[in-house]
Amino acid sequence: PTVMVFPGLAGHSDKDYIRSLCACVTQALGWRACVMNWKGFHDAPISPTGVFRPDDTSDMEVAIEAARAKHPSGAIFAVGFSAGSNQLVKYLGSRGEHHPVSAAVSVCNGFEYEKHVRRIEETTVGQEVYSRGMTYLHQEYLRKHRDELSRIEGFDLDRALAATKHSELDEALVCTLYGYKDVADYYRAVACRPFIHGVSVPLLCVQAADDPLFTEGGVRCRDVLPVDELHDNPNVIYFETELGSHLSFIEAEVPGGVSRHEHTFCDRVVDAFLTYAQDKVRNGTPSEASRDFRPYEALIQRPYEALIQRPCMGPFED
Repeated sequence: PTVMVFPGLAGHSDKDYIRSLCACVTQALGWRACVMNWKGFHDAPISPTGVFRPDDTSDMEVAIEAARAKHPSGAIFAVGFSAGSNQLVKYLGSRGEHHPVSAAVSVCNGFEYEKHVRRIEETTVGQEVYSRGMTYLHQEYLRKHRDELSRIEGFDLDRALAATKHSELDEALVCTLYGYKDVADYYRAVACRPFIHGVSVPLLCVQAADDPLFTEGGVRCRDVLPVDELHDNPNVIYFETELGSHLSFIEAEVPGGVSRHEHTFCDRVVDAFLTYAQDKVRNGTPSEASRDFRPYEALIQRPYEALIQRPCMGPFED
């Protein structure tokens, strides 16, 4: 099998969380891993057809189809992180059954864009830390490709580089680079929430209850995410952990000093879920070993309301 990996905003194949997952896929599972670097990030050049756009899944489709063409006899799975998970769910839901992905994992997905950006920027910490941080990461890519971008007619690069929060950056980008009439139109187009109902393959949505991007302002993660809509699709499992922050999920032992485990909790969940899905794809018989999701102890002792009130096992019998 091949596992397609789609990083978060400004993420790429050299990020720690990506390298950790790929090591788990290639070493623990013995499968292939393929990471798609977004246009302009890391070593990927800006394409003559345009720049990286969070709303556009066409590059993702090209990458997945290329993997299928190179390994036509092997199953294809996919894992998306943050902005990459939003694109992945949008890709799966918009194509229904017309794609080669057998199962997928979405990690730290916001499912919609505008309300999270607005809520984060309503607090001082959110605006000065999270929003400013995401803005800076995106501006690195703009600076790196300053010469190419400065030649785009109508694009005010200086305005984009002067932005201090993410909403300001979006306002500088969406009309001239993305072709939308305004930011609201763009935010509607980015969201994968309208496509949840169309997902036709097993999809595990992993979220952390302490993810600052979805809990800033004192809200609960599962209260601002479309949990009911996810549960309404029998192919989707919503799995919320007590800890994990945003794309972290690092596990370590502290007696005698901090000793980080080789793989993150997220890596192990992806390992278990995709191994289970591969067994279903291959012969319909789940392996005993792949059932061990080993969730955090707190999740076992104090299941979250969303998991108690509505069954979360989706397409799997056990």
